[in-house]
Amino acid sequence: MKVWAILIALALGMAMVPSCKEKSQVSSRVIVTAVGIDGTEGSAEGVRLAVQTVEPLLTSGSLTEQKENATAVYEAEGETVADALNSFVSLTGRSAFILHNRVIAIGLEQAKSGTLASLTDYFIRSREGRPLADVVISRTTAADLLSQKSTAFTIPSEQISMLLQEGRRRGTAVRTRLLDLERASSGMYDVAIPIVEAMGEGEESRLCVTGTALFRGGTYVGEADPAATRGLLLLQEAPEACPYVLDRGEEGCFTAEIEKASCSIRVEQEGERAHFYITTGIRAAIADESRPRRLTEEMRQGLEKALAEEVQADIRRAVDQSVIRCGCDAIGLQRRIMQQIPSLVKEGSDRWPEELRSCSYEIEVKAEIAQFGEEAELSALVGSGFTPPACR
Repeated sequence: MKVWAILIALALGMAMVPSCKEKSQVSSRVIVTAVGIDGTEGSAEGVRLAVQTVEPLLTSGSLTEQKENATAVYEAEGETVADALNSFVSLTGRSAFILHNRVIAIGLEQAKSGTLASLTDYFIRSREGRPLADVVISRTTAADLLSQKSTAFTIPSEQISMLLQEGRRRGTAVRTRLLDLERASSGMYDVAIPIVEAMGEGEESRLCVTGTALFRGGTYVGEADPAATRGLLLLQEAPEACPYVLDRGEEGCFTAEIEKASCSIRVEQEGERAHFYITTGIRAAIADESRPRRLTEEMRQGLEKALAEEVQADIRRAVDQSVIRCGCDAIGLQRRIMQQIPSLVKEGSDRWPEELRSCSYEIEVKAEIAQFGEEAELSALVGSGFTPPACR
């Protein structure tokens, strides 16, 4: 009986040992962690890809165990993204495994000259495509962005993903996934994509979000500044730790940190146009103050009013820069018209993206700054029985 048990254990062990064929399959591939898309030099047609990869045979359990980073950036050109990836295989003799791709970076100039549909169609169609891959715009070129070294992250693309994740919480960066681009093709809303820029040189180089690229129907139409970006995020109910510094003169400076935001958008018909009532409820807490003291009720009411005014200005800026100036419906206003006044859109749905520029917008913000241990009821701030709709 013991002999049989030993034989079975040996057979299982040998079956689990990787074969030479499997090792050959691994060595013939590179694992793609990010893809950058730029235009080709001296030609209006074609694309140049920067492919950030992990070398499987240089890893043993964890990238942190390696003496050197096991990542590399390759470049390839082609008429389309698919053609450039085929060129990559021809040049390196190795195939690209994109199932682990985390970031798709597009150079700003390429984004201005092409459309999102043409630049990302390969990743949307591919069976290996990752729908939750982050999409970013590089202020310079995508190759510059992906070539940045990271000492804090084993895989450089992780730094971009974490930058967007924390930026969304803190009101500094929208976060757009590949799935968002696919959904936006329905025409019910437009997309806003974060602009990431490499700041500094050498070891002091770092990645920063410096704005938001606005698109209408997949075509670049302009850029939103950091304040307008914060307003867009508030309309999406995204911030969870968004700071506002409130200067109260003789009372000193206070930092109010928004912990929760709820947004309600109501539409009423005014002739052939729509009037939007945007109501936002804010719950915040005092993170610090320049002159620590006991917060009186009068002081708290003054801070709530000041915070509401700051938030209202950011939301107004978001509407002005995205909808009125650029005609980008990243807020999803046309979809709300369809839900609340469908007859208004059916009369001429093609004209509404442009009509949104001439619509009127009434913005109201109600803020509550909670004392220690208190919980503010956001439903009371935006109206009884209100259930916040998903802005995206």
